[in-house]
Amino acid sequence: MIRTTKQSAAIWSLVKRLGINDDTRKDLIAQVSAGRTESSSQLSEEEAKQLIAHLNRLSNNAAAPTPALNALEESKRKMRGKIIHYLLLMGYGKPGVESRTMPNWDKINPFIMNIGANNPKKKSLNKLDYEELCKVTTQVEAMYARDMNRAIKRR
Repeated sequence: MIRTTKQSAAIWSLVKRLGINDDTRKDLIAQVSAGRTESSSQLSEEEAKQLIAHLNRLSNNAAAPTPALNALEESKRKMRGKIIHYLLLMGYGKPGVESRTMPNWDKINPFIMNIGANNPKKKSLNKLDYEELCKVTTQVEAMYARDMNRAIKRR
């Protein structure tokens, strides 16, 4: 069943409140729908429910919505996204259908906090500063590349 009018209003309200741009909104919708659509009007009720829950979590974690992120914050956001992407590919998603689209923060934050020398203060992903994010991003990319090389050699 297609998402409800109430769900549509909630999605758009949260997108506006969080200052999410069109590309990011489409990416989120594509993630929730497993790539089936980029349009909220094509979401099922369950997909809309998942998107609203995800946007609510983002909203609860946001200190205050800002109209535009400065260059440093944008770089940090992209690095966090890259880390999350690689970790999702490595199995750090929520179990079930959404395992490659919805991060499992109960697994991700402990992993990041215990990643070793690149995070000696044991900070969670959202607390890392720019230099720490650079190091952790490089380490996670290397871990993913190593896992892929191992998978290829097994064939």
